[in-house]
Amino acid sequence: MVKLLLGVILEAIAGISLSGLILAVAVPLVHRYRPLQAGDGDIVPMAVIVAVILCVTAAVLFRPGSAINRWIRR
Repeated sequence: MVKLLLGVILEAIAGISLSGLILAVAVPLVHRYRPLQAGDGDIVPMAVIVAVILCVTAAVLFRPGSAINRWIRR
């Protein structure tokens, strides 16, 4: 169980790191096509950031061959 927990933690860290790389490209694109203004609410940029972090982390955690899928197959 400790091995599974360690694997999931390492994969979550990898997912968050990968989402950081994607956001390094996505945030400037959002800023370029929708200029951010103070008091604008900033819902769209925040939604993009949260969606990227959640989707990439979930994809890394539940990809074929991940620690969770290996544990489920046992």
